Amino acid sequence: MLAHQSEATEETGKAIAERLQNATDNRSGMGLLFVMTGQHGPRFRLVVSRFPANAAIMAEVSEDKLDVAYLEQVFIKRMSAYKAILLEDPNPQSNFWRGMATDRQAGGSPENISNYWIDDFLDADFSDTPQAGTRRLAEALRDAVRINPVMSVKSEIAAAASLAATALAGKSTSVEAFCAHFGLSDDASSTIKAQLSKPGLASKTFVFDAKEFRVKIPFRTVEMESGAILTAPSEKFNKVFEMQEGPDGIVEYRTRGRVADQRMKGR
Repeated sequence: MLAHQSEATEETGKAIAERLQNATDNRSGMGLLFVMTGQHGPRFRLVVSRFPANAAIMAEVSEDKLDVAYLEQVFIKRMSAYKAILLEDPNPQSNFWRGMATDRQAGGSPENISNYWIDDFLDADFSDTPQAGTRRLAEALRDAVRINPVMSVKSEIAAAASLAATALAGKSTSVEAFCAHFGLSDDASSTIKAQLSKPGLASKTFVFDAKEFRVKIPFRTVEMESGAILTAPSEKFNKVFEMQEGPDGIVEYRTRGRVADQRMKGR
């Protein structure tokens, strides 16, 4: 890539294509590859995008008939399923490049980006460590539950946090992707994002670290108006307590088991 950025030739472009060919898991099939270089302000940029081949129908119209042919391995003008990366740096020969990646073939969300695209082809990693990104998400969830006054929103966020360690372990995500993955409401999503120190952090991608998440949010607690306080490990709360919701917001929690210990705490 450095060679192609310095002097773009057919040979340097082919080297990039061959590296991607060797890294791919072959699920995407035949593809059309674009490699572009240029400058945006003080930064040098390199863009690599790949469009998959598709099928199409060609129709030739004459005065008395319509000839139709089925074509395979063609590239459609408005194709939206693609993989792409953008890398940039003011001094690409001396620094680590920073950039962005997207995988529209796999749905576009960070958790669905093909691993080989970043790990094998680019030999790259996310700028946030798994621990730092997961810690930021966990703290935003914890603060959002505390700050939002609406009980249904609190429950929504807490339920998503209970499922996170199992559903997202080892996957690429972001605060925005987390909210989308669990289908959180606009109120819940905006409350979570408001807890971040900068708005731009909501879209910053990282690999979810289940162990770090459990350290930051080890328990989930529900306090009832009757005075009862229910506590269990976050990811096991819905298994430990069975909830039934009745009319007027009245809920009933049930659990079953032997008494393992009893404690009393002072204020």
